[in-house]
Amino acid sequence: TRSEVKGGYPAAGSAGRTRHRSPSEEHQSRCEAIWSSVREARRQCARCGWIANRERLLKVLCYEDSCGRRWPWVSENLDLTAPWGLGCLLCSAALNSECLSSEDQIRSEFTDFTFGA
Repeated sequence: TRSEVKGGYPAAGSAGRTRHRSPSEEHQSRCEAIWSSVREARRQCARCGWIANRERLLKVLCYEDSCGRRWPWVSENLDLTAPWGLGCLLCSAALNSECLSSEDQIRSEFTDFTFGA
């Protein structure tokens, strides 16, 4: 429902109700071959670890808004033309807002959704 999604991102506790881009059998198979096990692939690859733990992490990595609702701050890059990566919704919103002067704007993996890419 609309109340479960904020800006196209799933609300805490509603994981799986919006399309995620992570699952890629090809990616997981490649990492399992590189790391010799599923467990090691999850430990060494951010994407494999995210796939395995996404539901739990979307419930834990949250902030509370002024109305007391919890929202995940972590998200996959939703730009399907860009490489997969994780980022911070709050960091990205702050960077793209007009509240910060250009000298106060600091880009990072989290603002660009490239963590783990």
